[in-house]
Amino acid sequence: TYEAYASDRLSAVLGRVDIRRPSQPIVVLQKREDMEFLRIRQRSVVVHRMSSGLLTADLDRYSVTGESRWNPYLAEGDEIIANAWDDQVPSISIGGAVNAGESFEFRDGDRLIDLIGFARGLMSHARRDSIVLVRTGGRASVIDLHSPDSLLRLNPGDRVVVPSSLPSNTAGTLTVIGEVMLPGSYPVELGTTRLSDILRMAGGPTPHALLSGASVHRQGTPIGRYSEEKLLALRGNITVEDAENASVEQELRVSGERVSVSFVEALAQPGTGSDPFVWPGDRVSVPRRMGTVYVFGSVRSPGHVPFSPSTTPDTYIALAGGFSDNSKSSDVRVIKRASRQWLRPEEATVEDGDFIWVPKKVERDLSYELMTYSQMAGILSAIATVILVISNISN
Repeated sequence: TYEAYASDRLSAVLGRVDIRRPSQPIVVLQKREDMEFLRIRQRSVVVHRMSSGLLTADLDRYSVTGESRWNPYLAEGDEIIANAWDDQVPSISIGGAVNAGESFEFRDGDRLIDLIGFARGLMSHARRDSIVLVRTGGRASVIDLHSPDSLLRLNPGDRVVVPSSLPSNTAGTLTVIGEVMLPGSYPVELGTTRLSDILRMAGGPTPHALLSGASVHRQGTPIGRYSEEKLLALRGNITVEDAENASVEQELRVSGERVSVSFVEALAQPGTGSDPFVWPGDRVSVPRRMGTVYVFGSVRSPGHVPFSPSTTPDTYIALAGGFSDNSKSSDVRVIKRASRQWLRPEEATVEDGDFIWVPKKVERDLSYELMTYSQMAGILSAIATVILVISNISN
C-alpha cells in the first residue's frame, strides 16, 4: 500500500515503487539489496478502480501521444496490477540511430511509426529512407519513412534497425548471441554505443542468462598481418623461460581480443566507466546459466556437479568422486568461465559455470630418475670441490 496525491499519474507511483525479486533461482534468504529489479510490462498495467472497473494503461503509448487514458490519474482505493516481463512476452524491438532503442511489448495494431515513437524518435543522422525491418524467419525489407509504409502494422518478433548516415569508419554492426531476448546483429556507432545500449536493443538477458560468464570479443588481427604481429612480439626481449607463455598469450590475442568488462556492473551502472563502448565487428556472447561446475582431470568421476555459492574447490572435487590415486592435489586450478583465466584455489571464488582442473602426477621411467640423480651428484661434487679449494686457500 502506497500514499499518492490526486495529481499523481500511474507512472509516477510506479516510479516510486521498488519492485525486486530474488536473483537466484533457488529459494534462499536474500537481503533486499542483493535482489534484482523486476522489469514491469509497461503496456499491460491494469488499474482496478472500485467505481468504474478495470482500466488498462499503456505507458509507452502515453509517452508518444500524451493521452491521459494511457496513463490515468489515480484515485483513492485504486489497485495496480503490474505484470513482470519475461521471455514469453510478445515483443518488438528497434535499434540503431534512435534515442532509446530497446525491446517493447507488442500490442495489436502497433505500427512502425509507433515503434519509432516508443524509442523517443530518430537521431539527427538517421537514414529515414533506409530503415530495415526484419521479420520472424529472417525476412528483411527496406522501408522509406516518407512513404505510406511508415504506417505498416508490425507483427510479434519484428526487429527494426535504423541505419546511420555517419561515415562507415564510425558506424557498423555487431553480433549478439546466446541468452538474450532477441539475438542477432545490431548497429553500432563508434564512441557512442555502449554495451548496455546493445543489451537493451537485444531485449535484455533472459531469466536463464549467466551474466558472470558473458563476454565481448573484438575482431582479431587480419590474416595478412598475422606474421607481422608474431615478429613484433619477438622484439620484447623476454627471457627464455617466459617465451613459451608469451607466445601462447600472443596467439590468443591476435585470434580475438577480449574486452575486459563485467556485464553485471555494466547493466547496474550504464553510461559509466563500467559500461564500455562497443565497436563495429564485436561479438557479444551471453551463455546460459549452467547451475553446475565442471570438474575434470585426475578425479574419480569427472563431469558437471551442482553449483552452490561459497563452496570451496575441494568440495566440488569431492562431489566428483575425489582425487584419483595419481592426482597432483597441490596444483589444482580454477578456470573462470568468462576469461578462461587459470587461478589457484586461494585466488579465486568459484562461480556458476566455472571449471576445476586436477592435474595428474607425471610418471618418469628409471633412466630419467638415474639421469636426474647423476646431475644432482655432479652439482654436489662441484660444490664440494669449491668448498675444498676455498678451505685449502684459507689454510
